[in-house]
Amino acid sequence: MGLAPHTDSSLLNCPLPKLRGPPKENIGWVPVHPVNDALVNLGDMMHIMTNGRFKSVVHRAVVNKTHHRVSVTYFYGPPKEEKISPLTQMINSDHPPLYRGVT
Repeated sequence: MGLAPHTDSSLLNCPLPKLRGPPKENIGWVPVHPVNDALVNLGDMMHIMTNGRFKSVVHRAVVNKTHHRVSVTYFYGPPKEEKISPLTQMINSDHPPLYRGVT
């Protein structure tokens, strides 16, 4: 049980608490202990809007045989009909648009 590694499609994802972090190179998954008022995951919409400058965070939810887990997450994003595309400030001759607009 739990969730496989994934990114969220939202703009921002505010989980509390997060028990595991993304895999570190040559280490694997590592514990991440919550810091009050400090944990925010960037989602796929932020990745697209910043033209890949800010990356979506790969994360997962795992179970623990000895402790119950309750995950509470607030997903923030624009209305469903809003078109998301790279911001003009993130595009120039050195950084052409990497993503097409999506809703």
